[in-house]
Amino acid sequence: MSGLVKQLAQQSQLVVFADNRIELRCESRILASNAAAVSGMEKALAEYFKDAPKTLKIHVGAVDVTPAKVQAQFKQEQLQGAQAIVAADETIQTLVREFDGMILPNSIRAI
Repeated sequence: MSGLVKQLAQQSQLVVFADNRIELRCESRILASNAAAVSGMEKALAEYFKDAPKTLKIHVGAVDVTPAKVQAQFKQEQLQGAQAIVAADETIQTLVREFDGMILPNSIRAI
């Protein structure tokens, strides 16, 4: 899957999946109207739904849930969890107090 097709898939919300059609909504007008991205998405769908071909229509508009938004939310929750662990760790807090240290917010990463 090419980069544009993957971006279209990641940034689109499924709004209709019925009978022989699939409709997506994407906030990016440029991505939704990119011929290579749309053509690539149609080709990927045709390969996946070999026995029951689907037509694809892409609308431009606000989206609530997309794979990209779900992934970003998950990463944010992981980061907040890691920050909470660091903030609650007695050893780290003792080091900060005893040595007048500080925790740089951008230095915490979720693993």
